[in-house]
Amino acid sequence: MSECCKKYEADLIDIYYGELEMSDEIKTHLEECDLCASYLKGLEEVKSDLSLLDSDINIDNIVDETLIRKAFAAVDKKTEKKNRFFDLAIFLSIAAVIIAAALMLAYKGYGIYLIYFQAAVFFLAPIGLLGVIKMRQFKEGV
Repeated sequence: MSECCKKYEADLIDIYYGELEMSDEIKTHLEECDLCASYLKGLEEVKSDLSLLDSDINIDNIVDETLIRKAFAAVDKKTEKKNRFFDLAIFLSIAAVIIAAALMLAYKGYGIYLIYFQAAVFFLAPIGLLGVIKMRQFKEGV
């Protein structure tokens, strides 16, 4: 296929989609070139084949909205379960550190420091809990 025919093929595609008018030059080329004429004929055959498939498809009958809602609910449930597990892991880690520190103080015989530590945890834990609650509300959009 010559370079000239490649240029005409691009023009034939534009003609096929209605973006270009068929000029006399293209008509004469189609009369002389069997390859380009068969190319245009092939495009028209494709158009006729596609017109058979051209029918209105009602998307409402294909996709059920309740199915989509159930899918989103399942994803949300998995995400929430994962978040709860992560929160539990953080809580258990912090609790283990606090208990280990208290046991270390008791084992070393620092009773007075153990009392200070318990008082600090007793007063500071609720303040930290307020921050956790605010973060949770911000994350959930409440």
